[in-house]
Amino acid sequence: MARSTTKTGSEAQDAINNTAEATKEAVDTATANANKAAAAMANNFRPEAMSEQFRSFTEKGIAQSQEAYAQFKSQAEENQKALEESVETVRSAVQTVSRKSIENARKQSEAAFDHVERLMGVNSISELMEVQTSFFRQQAEMNIAQAKEMQNVTSSAVEEVSKPAREAFTKAVDKTTR
Repeated sequence: MARSTTKTGSEAQDAINNTAEATKEAVDTATANANKAAAAMANNFRPEAMSEQFRSFTEKGIAQSQEAYAQFKSQAEENQKALEESVETVRSAVQTVSRKSIENARKQSEAAFDHVERLMGVNSISELMEVQTSFFRQQAEMNIAQAKEMQNVTSSAVEEVSKPAREAFTKAVDKTTR
């Protein structure tokens, strides 16, 4: 049989009182330590340092924002300048191609009128064949020469038109790789 140990009422009351006192002492010690820590923090807290840190943080943020805005503005101005240059170059290139087309059309018209005048003076079929053959040969040569000229004019126009955009792109890529 197991023997049961029971405490008398006064012994139990003493144990409860001892536990209560130990708990109260632990709470008092923790409270005192917390009060000491709070007092130390209060003694070390300097509002001027806090506001100085906040001011410094704010000033850095403003400076970074101003720098980002200046870079954005500069890039926008460069892009606008490149666009204006491109538009002017396109206008110039279109005028050049248009002039060349008009010049070619004028040459074709003059050749056709010259051919009709020659046909009016033809006296025989063999002469007609000779004038006609000569006209076709001249037309073929003129068309080939004009096609080469137009190719050169349009190639240089495309080169001129793409130059400002290429330069702006190269600048933008160089800035981002730095």
